[in-house]
Amino acid sequence: MALTISPRRLFASLLRLAPRHPLVRTRRRLRSSDAATILFAIAVGICAGLATSLLGLLSHGMQHLLYGVGINRLSALASIRHPLKLLALPLGGLLLALLTRWAAREHAPVDVVEANALHGGRVPAADSLLVCLQTLISNGFGASVGLEAAYAQAGGGIASIIGQVTALRRGDMRILVGAGAGAAIGAAFGAPLAGAFYAFEIVIGAYTPAAIAPVAAASLAATLVTRELGVEPYLIAAPAADHITTLQYLLYAGLGLVAAMTGIGIMRLQTALERQVQALSLPSRHDPARSRP
Repeated sequence: MALTISPRRLFASLLRLAPRHPLVRTRRRLRSSDAATILFAIAVGICAGLATSLLGLLSHGMQHLLYGVGINRLSALASIRHPLKLLALPLGGLLLALLTRWAAREHAPVDVVEANALHGGRVPAADSLLVCLQTLISNGFGASVGLEAAYAQAGGGIASIIGQVTALRRGDMRILVGAGAGAAIGAAFGAPLAGAFYAFEIVIGAYTPAAIAPVAAASLAATLVTRELGVEPYLIAAPAADHITTLQYLLYAGLGLVAAMTGIGIMRLQTALERQVQALSLPSRHDPARSRP
């Protein structure tokens, strides 16, 4: 009696008998070695730092080409000598609306926060490119938005691609995506600690001992890369202050509490407003930036 084996079973058997496959070795090493995970996070941080520098360069290049303004001087649009250049503002908005409407025909893009919360850290590469392109158009054409969304999406997207290639587990993937997004934010502002907190609070959503070292290493690596490239982080210079007294510390603490309560109130109001808007039966053509047609 002839023994027949399907090609699918044969291929699966060969994979099980080949433990020396590079991806298998990498996956096993990442699962068993904390040092390997940290080194992997450092590599992600380096890529995030390079991506952050490139995005900033492209954005400032667009601003200089369209308006002739320098870095961090886009708020001084009133000093533009040729008012016709301001026509780039509505043209950029039209381009962004057309791009968003075209992209919505396929599916709503997945950002890094949603990917970590719902998809185990898996971010499609096309979605990362779309979010970065949308943010570049908005910022480069003069809209009052920052590049933080593009930074986080680029860093987390690169980490997700690397994690998918090496077939990481769900938990490892989420940590790596958070490390990539936080590293990009830290590199953009020259603040690795802030980037690490962004990764824990926003992307990962929890503080875990296993994530502390990879996230910190990625943020430091990304910040050092941008510093070595000579990229100036976005900083707000504050005037020198006198000696701070105890009363002033208490006032600052009170200000922090008021700001926290205000932020919570704004988030709750935004959620309530979104529910009210979603309850309205408006035709989709009245909302060109709608996620789905």
